[in-house]
Amino acid sequence: MNSPFVATANPPVKGAEAPVANDGWWPDVDCEQLRQDARLDGTVTPPRLLLAVEEAMLSINGELAEWQAAQIALGFNRLEEVPAPKLGGKSVKLKHYRRAIQAHVQSQLATAYRDIDTLPDGAGKESRVRSALEIRQDALDTRTRHAIADLQGTPRVIAALL
Repeated sequence: MNSPFVATANPPVKGAEAPVANDGWWPDVDCEQLRQDARLDGTVTPPRLLLAVEEAMLSINGELAEWQAAQIALGFNRLEEVPAPKLGGKSVKLKHYRRAIQAHVQSQLATAYRDIDTLPDGAGKESRVRSALEIRQDALDTRTRHAIADLQGTPRVIAALL
């Protein structure tokens, strides 16, 4: 029997999630801020969020390793030092990095939690819900790609006319 009541879990107590330390060149990731920005409730437990953040950091840092090496060769010891416009007093490069991490984390969680919210009752509902989730995950992956391109100052789309 279906119930119209949807239970959500409260997020962890403020101060319970420590920032995830990065390598010193890339900024640390504040899990509490990410949780708030991504609107993640307590169904995403702190250990699961930590794993998703670490995976996002490994993936994004690895993808940007050559760009990072080029910046270090230019004498920039941290991402914040790379010349860039500022918004709200912070480098847009930091904002792009954090956006890439957030979108990557959300994409991972959308995949991991797919089984929780994809099993509605009724003919045809499951395929519609799965399709909507795939569209959402594709959008999150696109946001990740855009943030990485924006951080490097490269075009978002690379296409050639034949």
